[in-house]
Amino acid sequence: QNVKVVHNGTTRIYCVCDSKNAFGSCTGFVAIKSLADEFPDEELVTHLTNEYDISKLLSHCSAIRAALAEKRMDGIQTIVLDWINGTTLQDWIYLNHKKGSSSSLTTRSNHRAAIHESNLKIILQLARNISNALYEIHSAGVTHNSLNSQKIIIDDKDDSMMVKIIGLGSASLLTDKNELSVKRWKDIQHLGVILFKMFTGQCPFRRNRDLDLTPGGEKNGKALQSKNQLLYMLTSKVPLVVAKLVLDLMEAETSTTHPCRSAKDVGRELDSITVHLESIMSNSDEQRICGRLQFPIGKLYGRDPHLSILREVCNKIGT
Repeated sequence: QNVKVVHNGTTRIYCVCDSKNAFGSCTGFVAIKSLADEFPDEELVTHLTNEYDISKLLSHCSAIRAALAEKRMDGIQTIVLDWINGTTLQDWIYLNHKKGSSSSLTTRSNHRAAIHESNLKIILQLARNISNALYEIHSAGVTHNSLNSQKIIIDDKDDSMMVKIIGLGSASLLTDKNELSVKRWKDIQHLGVILFKMFTGQCPFRRNRDLDLTPGGEKNGKALQSKNQLLYMLTSKVPLVVAKLVLDLMEAETSTTHPCRSAKDVGRELDSITVHLESIMSNSDEQRICGRLQFPIGKLYGRDPHLSILREVCNKIGT
């Protein structure tokens, strides 16, 4: 009862009660992470070791869980990390949208089905906390390199919405300023994808237009859906100012082409939106959904049954 398997793949992660505080855990529990294969690939060994080394280096960062020990247990390479209470952002997004918090509030044809203001404020706060956590890592000269919604833990039991970033196996400690700038921006692009999922509950990549919260959605090498489609998905849920911020983060190739030069700048922008949210929401009551052709019902003279086919064809343009 003191040991629970929480992940079983190429690596195994156990939640273990540290009742005697043998590892110095802050929560009374530790995460023991080991390689599942008796003869693992060198890359897997490197990732495990790197996660420990980077976590140890970032011990002063509140956004990272503490690295407690690195040892061989029963002949298997193992690292011990402090246990974090909470849920993954992936699960948080799924539950938040499943509960219907982002309810359809369309008041007339062609206008948006907005996320309720109170829920939007919660998402904005969480988005700001994630941005600030990423900035804290970047400030230490570290880039994550594989940030996605499964590698963020949320403790939403109180209003603070505490955030921890995990999964540092691919992280880099960089001293070259140019390389650091490029890799930081890649992290920020991944942050844009994460924000897109938080606000829409959908995946922005070309693979499935339906609700898609499967793991690893923010990996490199996936092509974004057309700009029109992305704009439609965003503006059907959030005010245009939020949609523009998220879309620009995903699409900008370098920080020089975006007003937000760092994760801290993203946090400040989200902060500003939160402060002025009431005014933004009142001004966006009549905001039209952007990025999609509109066909008024009853105006095509007996062709209404063909509207769904026509919409489907038009939505594929540019994808």
